[in-house]
Amino acid sequence: MMPKPQPHMTTLDAAIALGRKGFRVFPCIENGKMPAIGAWPQRATTDEAEIRRMWTQHDPVLNTTTTRNYNIGVATQGLLVLDVDNKGDKRGSHTLAELDVMNGVPETFTVETPTGGLHLYYRPSDEVANSAGRIGHGLDVRGQGGYVVGPGSTIDGKAYRVTKDVATQDAPFWLESEAGAPPRRDKAARQVVDILDMKPAVDRATEMLTKAPVAIEGAGGDHHTFKVACAVKDAGVSELTALQLMAEHWNPRCAPPWSDEQLAVKVANAYRYGKRAVGEGSPQADFQPVEQGSAEIPTEGPKQRSKLYWRRYSEIQPRLGETSLVQKLLGEGAMSVVYGQSNTGKTFFAMALAHAIATGQPFAGLKVTQGAVVYVAAEAGVSAENRVAALRQACEARDVPFALVPCPVDLLRGDGDTQPLMDLIRAVEAELGKVRLVVIDTLSRAIAGGNENDSADMGALVKHLDAVRNASRAHVMVVHHAGKDQAKGARGHSLLRAATDTEIEIADGVATTTKQRDMEASPPIGFDLRVVELGTGPDGMTVTSCVCVPMQAGSAAEDFADENPRMGHLLDALDAAVAANGGQPVSGETWLKAAENAISDGIKAGNYGFLEAWKGCPRGDSRGRQLRTLRTRADEKGLVRKNKRGQWVRA
Repeated sequence: MMPKPQPHMTTLDAAIALGRKGFRVFPCIENGKMPAIGAWPQRATTDEAEIRRMWTQHDPVLNTTTTRNYNIGVATQGLLVLDVDNKGDKRGSHTLAELDVMNGVPETFTVETPTGGLHLYYRPSDEVANSAGRIGHGLDVRGQGGYVVGPGSTIDGKAYRVTKDVATQDAPFWLESEAGAPPRRDKAARQVVDILDMKPAVDRATEMLTKAPVAIEGAGGDHHTFKVACAVKDAGVSELTALQLMAEHWNPRCAPPWSDEQLAVKVANAYRYGKRAVGEGSPQADFQPVEQGSAEIPTEGPKQRSKLYWRRYSEIQPRLGETSLVQKLLGEGAMSVVYGQSNTGKTFFAMALAHAIATGQPFAGLKVTQGAVVYVAAEAGVSAENRVAALRQACEARDVPFALVPCPVDLLRGDGDTQPLMDLIRAVEAELGKVRLVVIDTLSRAIAGGNENDSADMGALVKHLDAVRNASRAHVMVVHHAGKDQAKGARGHSLLRAATDTEIEIADGVATTTKQRDMEASPPIGFDLRVVELGTGPDGMTVTSCVCVPMQAGSAAEDFADENPRMGHLLDALDAAVAANGGQPVSGETWLKAAENAISDGIKAGNYGFLEAWKGCPRGDSRGRQLRTLRTRADEKGLVRKNKRGQWVRA
């Protein structure tokens, strides 16, 4: 059984102990009750490793790790927690005693709150609703979508402590029946933001409530309270958080204050019947309206549409008007990953591609849709500025809609930089026009001390990248590192690749599309890095940077074959073998045999190109080994591809 928290016991220790008892926990702010992370209903967990990660903060600059003294939230999904309130004129304990006499209140896991109240934990047979005062005066219920502050937490030096450390009992039938089921959500509040209760949203709602006019009895207080609750909802917070914020920051100033029960009803009505969707007033919803479906929900005023909808089979038409951001390479509003080993030029490639989008100029001969770019150089601030300066000098451009953000970002945690980045994109868009591309360089900095190989951390990062992408309607490109075995692709958990629409590998001066979800893939793009002199430093030395100069898309194979005639002969032999096979792929053995015969015939005929290229490499094992090596090289460069049956064809 979980011991009562001792003075030396940290909140992390207490959180782990609760997780071992089967309670799903998450961090709340220090000395407070509000969640310290976004998407807490999804991230609440019993997993000890994940709990440790949530309570740990890593500083990538100082390379230090500290454990935060967060309070503990216990998600009540799958629980029925009876909250006995004894504050002020509340006499929850008296009401509880009366119910015990009439119906019986089983002894169960119980926690005393700093204000003398109690939390009684039960396990219901089905989900129950959150309510205030419904069971009786001073008795609240936390169930589906709710949470309570757990033992081990402190408020103003006073602790939540376990008073009955026994097994959590099944909820008695009468209690579960009185609590009631959660409301059906077919007519409930719609939601236009992916993540509720993020810190910036809570801060906005709190500031608004401290300034909002109060409700006055006899002066339209009922309707005014409904409007205030709707405004809080618009900020992007959940119903339970809205109730807690209004109870703390607004209700005490009303004349007279609403009871907890009355206030809960007003907030619930705002979330069920308010005309606007949850989060519609938040900055990330300001870019453009979220497309809703065709299933209409009856509301007051103009008809709104639900998030889910369906279309009849016979009515579905091809979408011919959708455009790509970069022809055969990047889709509008999609997500891509550019990856490679260190010092392969992946940042130079990504920056050149971004610059082409900002200017609207073709990239490697591929047509580009022009738009503003936000480039987050999270890994190399000063050098990134030099790289942009080199691009400007090389292209002789005065000004283009290219915004550089030379700052580290945290796109892992709910209270990190996801919302500030959305705000920044909105500000850039207001000044430079429609933002079509957001680049995050690199993933390892954006995950802010998280574990790239962990499904929870990578899943949280992808969720936040999607939030940025959905809010801005821009393509999001992530620059990332390859793993130790480059053949296995980008580093980290497979969730990243699953979420990616386009994956581009950078190696040996060639950009190869290794995944393309919804469009024809571009041929490999070769590129050079050209040195640009920027000026003279204070030490008298010339300061330089580089720019990426792409070749015409598809020219990488020809250029490489020109530099390596043996490769040219091998690729020509593949083309001939495929043509002889009716245009169908051929086996590796057939390909190499065709190459061997072509080389032998060329040498016998006295062809200078064959004689010069294969001098010193006689027929037999030596030439066979060279051909197999070249085939591997052609495969690595994306010049050829092999199907599932092991047959080859030109890429």
